[in-house]
Amino acid sequence: MKRHHAEFPITLMCRVLGTSRSGFYDWLNRKPSLGQQQKVLHEVAVRAAHNQTRQTYGTRRLHKELLGQGHTITRWQVRKTNLWSA
Repeated sequence: MKRHHAEFPITLMCRVLGTSRSGFYDWLNRKPSLGQQQKVLHEVAVRAAHNQTRQTYGTRRLHKELLGQGHTITRWQVRKTNLWSA
């Protein structure tokens, strides 16, 4: 809806999608959740550690490195940062 508000009226999109206008505007002005904030912090930490290790560590070693630095992160979260996708 946010992307198409210039093409279609918000009221029409809300009616078609079965949402309320107030719900849309509440979502639009909402701050990021704690989970979203934590995800961003994890991604920054993983990228920094990846660069510090000269981009030679895989997910297992990188996970151990981050735990040693005091981060509370799972190996799955390290893997999800998309450092290894081409």
